[in-house]
Amino acid sequence: MSMTDTVEINSASLQGIDPSKPLEVIYPPVVTDTMLNNASKAIDLFKEKLPNCNIGLNLHAGEVIDLERVEQSGLNITSIDTPDIGYPKEFLEKLKQRPDQAIAHIAWRLNSILGLTEEHAKKRRLEQLKGMTDLEPFFSNPFVRVSAERDPKTGKPDTSLIQDILRTYPAGCIAVEYNAENLTIDEYITFIKQLRTTHSNIGFSMDLAHIFEYFKITEGRESESAKEATLNVWKDILKERSNSVFSVDINNVDPNVKKYGDTHSNVLTPGGVIPTQDIISEYRKYLNQSSYLQGRLAIESFPQQSKMLIDREGSAYLLSQIKPFSI
Repeated sequence: MSMTDTVEINSASLQGIDPSKPLEVIYPPVVTDTMLNNASKAIDLFKEKLPNCNIGLNLHAGEVIDLERVEQSGLNITSIDTPDIGYPKEFLEKLKQRPDQAIAHIAWRLNSILGLTEEHAKKRRLEQLKGMTDLEPFFSNPFVRVSAERDPKTGKPDTSLIQDILRTYPAGCIAVEYNAENLTIDEYITFIKQLRTTHSNIGFSMDLAHIFEYFKITEGRESESAKEATLNVWKDILKERSNSVFSVDINNVDPNVKKYGDTHSNVLTPGGVIPTQDIISEYRKYLNQSSYLQGRLAIESFPQQSKMLIDREGSAYLLSQIKPFSI
């Protein structure tokens, strides 16, 4: 390959939020300091174990992220996840649907753009995105991840956020992730293919946990059937040369998941329904077909698992799984 592969550590997984300490959820400086400290330790560990990879942090932009502090930290920021639109009505609906995930939702919304109205929230989000242009390397080569959503007014996949990103980072790459709560698999794939007819810098961000959610929860399949369907989607996308898979999320997936948002199990332990090592090997083969593709693996886990991520023994399994990507 002509370029260095990237392994990214998910900043939301490194905030170390303790649900028993409300201030760590609602007080932004605590969250930001903890995230930067844990990220620095994890990046150092990964550099030691994966010397041939570009190790960086996937930054979740939002209200609690102090961009100046991130820049001063000197951390290698290799991509950003765009802020959610977290206006009150949508936030309350999520809490009704998932009351047992209230802490996670509050923390996530504080990492997103809160607004009194949807338009206000969108404006705040765009302002936050523009603030990112002051951070190197975004200014020269931004890489942005975004979730595919449905426009409630038209019923079609929503392009407004993607247009915001294109205006903010016209030369950057946009990796679009599937959202099982908003679109069918076919709608998602068709959406990305249509976007790529006019924008070659738009491609897939593959989180197989969300695809598994679709087959397991939306279609109500048994776990084994959902797993087979998920892997078929993955292989079909890799087969088409016209597709571009910009990034792949690495996490274990609980085969017994019953509701959205509960899919990811402990990323640092063996098991889970998705064969992580096979996924990484197949992704490397896909990338080796072209001299210009750069691969990204994004490590995902729950915030409470951050200490395990930076612990040498706890990370051993994870590092052994992603090692083929660095060879």
